[in-house]
Amino acid sequence: AYSLMAFFVLLYYGIGCAVNGFEIGAPVFMALVLVPMMLVGGGNEEVGWRMILQPELEKKFGFNLATVFTAVIWWLWHLPIFFIRGTANADMNYFFFGIMCLTLSYAMAAVRRVSNGVFPCVLLHCLINGLSAVFVFKLSLMGCLVTLLATVAAVWVVMLIPRGANKIDTATPVFKTQNIKSITLFWLPVNSDGIKVPSEHMADITAWIGTFTVGEKIKGAPCGINMISFRIEYSDGTVAVNGIDTITLNGVVYSLRKGQKPKCFNA
Repeated sequence: AYSLMAFFVLLYYGIGCAVNGFEIGAPVFMALVLVPMMLVGGGNEEVGWRMILQPELEKKFGFNLATVFTAVIWWLWHLPIFFIRGTANADMNYFFFGIMCLTLSYAMAAVRRVSNGVFPCVLLHCLINGLSAVFVFKLSLMGCLVTLLATVAAVWVVMLIPRGANKIDTATPVFKTQNIKSITLFWLPVNSDGIKVPSEHMADITAWIGTFTVGEKIKGAPCGINMISFRIEYSDGTVAVNGIDTITLNGVVYSLRKGQKPKCFNA
C-alpha cells in the first residue's frame, strides 16, 4: 500500500512538472515540516472521504461510481476556499482543480482498497498538499487530463491484480448454513458410522456451525486434532466434512473459533 502511495505521488508530480514546467518554491528540506503540518491541512479530511464516504458509496454503487461521487463532493466542498484571498486555491482554476480531485480520488480509493485502511490515504493527501509548496507548477488542462488518464490506467491495473490470494479470511463463517439437507456427527474413533442430527435439533446445530470461523495457526498438527467431526449434506448434493476443532487450509492447520455448543449437542 505504501509503495502504491509513493507511486501515485511520483506520478502526480512527475507528469505535472514535466507537462507544465515547475519551479522550486520552499527549500526541499521544508517538506519534512510541511508534510506533517498537512495532517491538519488536508490529511484529516480523509476521515470523511476515504474512511466513511468512499466505502459506504461502494456498497451501493461499486468502485468507479463511488470514486466519481466522492470526487464531486470533495470538489464542491472546496468551493468556498476559492473565494478567500490569500489561500493557495484563490488563484487556481476551479475546473482544473475538479479534474485533479477526480485523479486523486482514484489514487486514494485504490490505496484504500489495497491497504484496507485509511492512514495511507491520509499520508498520500499530506504528501500531495505538502510537496505543492516545494515543487510549484500551475495546473493546465493538458497536464490534468494526462495525469487523470495515467492514474486511472494505473488504478485499473492495480484492481486487476489478485489480492490476498493466500490470505486467510478470519471473519467470515467457514461453512454455509443455507439449504442444508442433513448433518451427521462422528465421535472418533468410537462411532465411525455417525449419528444423524434429528430434525428437532437441526436449527440449533446449524446455527452453531454457522459461528465457526478460522482461528490461530496450529504448529505441529499436520492432520488436525479433531475427536468430533461432522458431515454436512446440502440440497444441491454438495458435501462438507470437517472436525469441530481445526480446519486445514492450503496445507496449514488452523483452530476453529466457534460459539457456545447448543444443549442438544451433548444430549
